[in-house]
Amino acid sequence: TYDSDGDGVFDDGSWNFSGSTDSNGKVEFTLKRASTGDYQAEVTDVNHSSYTYNSSLDEDNPDTYTLTD
Repeated sequence: TYDSDGDGVFDDGSWNFSGSTDSNGKVEFTLKRASTGDYQAEVTDVNHSSYTYNSSLDEDNPDTYTLTD
């Protein structure tokens, strides 16, 4: 989600992404032509054949990022 007006409320736009992890368990997402401002990324689901995602154990979810010039 995006906070374009800096009011601390992430209600100015959102996108859905999905991807697969690399051999290190990381996934990368790219938002092309992103405006400066604050962004928040939240994991909502993880699928694995042997494990179950427990969102209550993900203490730093969502993560907040600031994009500057």
